[in-house]
Amino acid sequence: MAWIIQNGVLTNSDFVENATFSAPFPFASWRTSNESLRAGLMPDLELIGAFANDTSLSKVIIPKSVKFIGENAFRNTALSSVKISSDCVYSQESFPESCNIQFY
Repeated sequence: MAWIIQNGVLTNSDFVENATFSAPFPFASWRTSNESLRAGLMPDLELIGAFANDTSLSKVIIPKSVKFIGENAFRNTALSSVKISSDCVYSQESFPESCNIQFY
């Protein structure tokens, strides 16, 4: 199984083989719009990070092997402290403003 973007729609390759998509897209499909990932079943908000806006997320264990954390990945969460590898690449917006970033 693989996830692919075909004509701006994210789909599971096992689910749809050799399909072509065009607007209007199925309501439940994931798609790209203005370089942002969107989902039809979710409100029309940009999906900005893997755990962004999960205000109940207060603890996370990030293994030493993680070398990159995307911009906004943990933005607007309840994290107050994280520990990451000293060579992990991240941005100021990867974690909440008040989050204490420690290093292995």
